[in-house]
Amino acid sequence: MLPAPANAPSSRPRPRPGTQALLTEYLASLTARGAGNSSFERAARTFLTRWPYPQGWAGQSLAVRLSANAATRPLLTYLMLAGHLRPGYDYLLERKLPSLLREAPASPLGDELAKFLSAGEELGYSRQVTAGFACQVGMRLLIQTGRTLTALIDADLHEFTAAIAERERAHGKALKHYYSALYATRAVIYHLGAAVTTTGKRLAQQPWPWSHHFVGVNDAIAASLVSYLECAAGTRTRSTVSGMAGRLAHFGRFLAAIDPTLSSLAVLGRQQHIEPYLAAVAAARNPRTGAVLSASERRSRILTVGRMIDDVIEWGWAQAPARRLVFSGDI
Repeated sequence: MLPAPANAPSSRPRPRPGTQALLTEYLASLTARGAGNSSFERAARTFLTRWPYPQGWAGQSLAVRLSANAATRPLLTYLMLAGHLRPGYDYLLERKLPSLLREAPASPLGDELAKFLSAGEELGYSRQVTAGFACQVGMRLLIQTGRTLTALIDADLHEFTAAIAERERAHGKALKHYYSALYATRAVIYHLGAAVTTTGKRLAQQPWPWSHHFVGVNDAIAASLVSYLECAAGTRTRSTVSGMAGRLAHFGRFLAAIDPTLSSLAVLGRQQHIEPYLAAVAAARNPRTGAVLSASERRSRILTVGRMIDDVIEWGWAQAPARRLVFSGDI
């Protein structure tokens, strides 16, 4: 009998402690982050009584898995991150699971998440963007496969792609954001040394998934900014456009905060949008150090927005503002 490949996934989740020990560990994790309460404990006891081997829950129908109530879902997240539960891609794609990134650092997957975020930044993505596709794809791959990032293979990515396609068929709508996140995730794990198909010259010629920079931006505004970056990529290097994307993302999220109903760049106003943005840039701080942004970064943020507006006006876009909105005196 031939030995199994060294990176083959186990057919079962990692060995788990007894039910009582598992419950104790879960409750301790809740206490550590100040989230414990009696309803969570009752729900956990009920779940573990019914499924003393949590992986048995994964064999239930999708409808049953999705019916887990709000008090049970923290336990499911804990079990997934601790390596005791692989719930199936159908479940993982139906749930947004924002708690994955919040709770992962203290879990066995914490080091893998840190590696992913660091590699994404090395490739030119912002921290926020990298965290977005880590949550959408990276963490879900780790949970379902039971592998480390560098042990992931093409078959794992193909399986995830098939799961996305199945969900598209079930819901009757495209899930482009998942494909974009998967594309970026492939680049990240290849960068880390995983044995996946190279992302070299062939992918370098394909459109970069700029949409991931615009998490938290109104969909219509984000679509216009992505279109602009795709045009800009024709005359600028990828690293330059990546920097532009990060700065335009700050602008887009600012617009979403002050004018959530804004649906087109064409209705941007100097007094309503640009002047408040100039004030926000002047007061902005580095999210890591807390220091005021450097003069060069403040200047770049304003110049990038001004250049974008001037370009779409010059190109005659239907989404373009009626007139110039950023001037040299604003710098």
